[in-house]
Amino acid sequence: MRGLYTGGVAELRPGVERLAAKMHETPIAGTSTSRGSRRKGRLGRATRLVWHIDEFRQYRFSLAGLPSASSVDVGALRLDHLSDLDLYEPSAPWWIPKNTFLSTAYERLAAGDHVYTYATSGRLLHYAWLADWREDVFVREVEQTFHFAIPGALLFDAHTLPEARGQGFHKRSLVARLHDACLLSSVRWAYVGCLANNHASRSVIERGGFAYYTSLYRLKTFGFTSRWQATARV
Repeated sequence: MRGLYTGGVAELRPGVERLAAKMHETPIAGTSTSRGSRRKGRLGRATRLVWHIDEFRQYRFSLAGLPSASSVDVGALRLDHLSDLDLYEPSAPWWIPKNTFLSTAYERLAAGDHVYTYATSGRLLHYAWLADWREDVFVREVEQTFHFAIPGALLFDAHTLPEARGQGFHKRSLVARLHDACLLSSVRWAYVGCLANNHASRSVIERGGFAYYTSLYRLKTFGFTSRWQATARV
C-alpha cells in the first residue's frame, strides 16, 4: 500500500523530529564495531522495513560577511570543463547512467548553472554545482520543493568518488563556489543542503561557516508516506 498519508501525523511531528536528530547525531570518531553495534545495525535495517525517517538539512551563508578576494586557492578544480564531465562513469549500480548524467549537466549549463570539477588519470573524481539565483529547489532525497524566503545562490549536487574522499575536494569546491557567489552583486545569501546522516558533508558545510536554516522530513510507515518542513529560522 502506498500513498501520501497526513492524518494524525502532525501531532507526532515534534517527537519525530527529535528522534531524527538523535538518530542522525555525528558518530564519535574511532568508535569500534562491537557485537552490540552490529546487532543494533541489523535491528536498524529490520526497523527500516517498517518505518523510516529521512531528514534533509538546509543551511545558509550570509555573503555580506564574506570578504571579497580576487582569487582563492582551489587546487586543480576547473570551471565548466565539458571534457571533465565526459569522464564520468557510474561506479555502482545505483549511480545514474552516463547518458542521463551528461544530458542533465548540459541542461544545467544551458540554464546558466556552473560546474566545478577535478579530474585526473582519465577519471572524474569530484564535481559540484552552483546556481547563481534560485527561488526554490526540489529536494529529491525527501521529494519536496523548498522555497527560499530570500532568493539566492544555490550550491548543490557535490559528489566525490569513494576512493578520492578525505582529500579536501568538497571543501575546496565549497570555498570556490562561495567566492564566485560573492561576486554576484545581487545575491545576499548562499544556500546548501545535505541529508542529516551524511556526516562527511555536514562537517564540511558546518565548518565552512554555513548556519543551519531548517529541515525537510519524509516519514515512511507501513507503506504510507508523510512529508513536512520545519519552520525556517529568521
